[in-house]
Amino acid sequence: MDPRERVFAGWQRLVSAKLMAVIVMNEFLFLFRKVKYIFCEMLVLIKQHRYYFFAPLFFLLAIIAFFVYYVGPSVVIAFIYAGV
Repeated sequence: MDPRERVFAGWQRLVSAKLMAVIVMNEFLFLFRKVKYIFCEMLVLIKQHRYYFFAPLFFLLAIIAFFVYYVGPSVVIAFIYAGV
């Protein structure tokens, strides 16, 4: 293999690794952008209607919504594969 081809192949792998890191980071930020919206709307609801005593309940419901939406399908599939 020509040394120039080897350098190009290494550069190509480096670019593809960086691109994959950017894609993964964008997906991660997209996931937490939704969580941020849920919590911001929860705080607006609490302040607007003065439901301060419901704040812990709303916080718990927001966390449950996050887990049901993102973790739920994988748990269901794991139980299906386990035969439960």
